[in-house]
Amino acid sequence: MIKEYALQPELLSSEPVSRYLYEKFGYSRGRVIARYPKTWAKMVKDSLGDCKTMEKHRIIERLSMLEKSALLPRHHDPLAEKKTWLENAIEEHTKRPFDAIIAQDNPHRDADVICEADLDEEKELRWRAETQRRIERTAKEMTDCAKFLLRTAREILFIDPYFNPQEEPYKRPLKAFLQAADDRHASMPKPTIEIHTGDKSNGIKDFFNDKCKEHLPRIIPRGMKIQLVRWDKKYLHNRYILTDKGGLSFSTGLRDHNGDHRKHDDVYLLQEELRKALREEYQRNRSSCPPTEDNLIIEGIA
Repeated sequence: MIKEYALQPELLSSEPVSRYLYEKFGYSRGRVIARYPKTWAKMVKDSLGDCKTMEKHRIIERLSMLEKSALLPRHHDPLAEKKTWLENAIEEHTKRPFDAIIAQDNPHRDADVICEADLDEEKELRWRAETQRRIERTAKEMTDCAKFLLRTAREILFIDPYFNPQEEPYKRPLKAFLQAADDRHASMPKPTIEIHTGDKSNGIKDFFNDKCKEHLPRIIPRGMKIQLVRWDKKYLHNRYILTDKGGLSFSTGLRDHNGDHRKHDDVYLLQEELRKALREEYQRNRSSCPPTEDNLIIEGIA
């Protein structure tokens, strides 16, 4: 659901363009900017030499906010010094594709380049954001919605009041989610992962813990660990995947349909303020409503 773009740094040197792009990018908006190259933010600042003082201040302020909400680290080959940013980006795209490259112009009419003047959500499908999706409740379609977040997150919380470690409809999507989270560049650390669920639907602590130890290690990638957190069920609501980057709301739940008549679900990208608020609700050290259990850690052997 989230698209990754290579954005020519010089585009932000125009105050109106920087304002437009700032309003369009963010995990919650379904678009992120690849940090290409690693000095991308510096290149933006270096392009501001002709800006007036207040204009430069506003652009740098927006750049700072984009770095927090929309800039995605990318592992790439060193740029060829004799090539322009656009030429390097096109070459990078052949190795590790972006959803598109956004540039000031497109002198060679490359099919993968969108000029800033052509960023029309109605006419340019590659620029159209997707913040909600109706899916069939299968492990594949559920994971397709979440895999971008899972591959880039450092922290992942799966939240479902009814999570059951014994049931295949829960295990199949969880296995696919975890495989997506594990599919990342070798230089990226493994994410911290927690499953938050209710304390009433799966038996007493010892029974729940035993079933987790029996069923979960074989669906967790080797070397990955998951912490299980149980809360008083009356405080839980809805089903989410929350990460340090963004979040998703699943209207029905984090289980596949397993032949049930309710075969579809609606999935939504969470707005940033809501994601932050929800993340605070699931802090284990909060005093207003502490978890009932949070000391079970399962390590994968898959």
